[in-house]
Amino acid sequence: ATETVGGALSAEQKTAVHSVYCSLIQPARADSTVSRSALAQLLAEFHFAITPASACELTDQQHSACPEIVSRAANLHPRNINGKVYLNTAADLSSNREPYFKLPSKLLPDTSNSSSCQKVQFSVFKSSQWFEVSTLDVLTDT
Repeated sequence: ATETVGGALSAEQKTAVHSVYCSLIQPARADSTVSRSALAQLLAEFHFAITPASACELTDQQHSACPEIVSRAANLHPRNINGKVYLNTAADLSSNREPYFKLPSKLLPDTSNSSSCQKVQFSVFKSSQWFEVSTLDVLTDT
């Protein structure tokens, strides 16, 4: 049996939940998970729920457990959120190190003298399983 302290999920329990999401996002599935974007929202809520709220962290933590989802979450001070750049890494969409996403530099008010932190979460989905894909024709230069 896995012991937890204060009701927190153990690493094994978090891995088990991630395994369920990883199974549900597999592109080969032909069941009712197709176009169920609510699953992406549930995964984001799960990552918010398991992000510690007790102290500000210096960096975000990667929470994903499968190649189709790269998700990071943290409890950060606004100065560590404003202007934050997420890079492509070997675990992300490609091996090139170009910036993938940058948060606005003035997203949150400057609270340099405050110790308050904000929970942030960012996910990259490498499978369109949970999302509706447009069927519009691609414009071509002919």
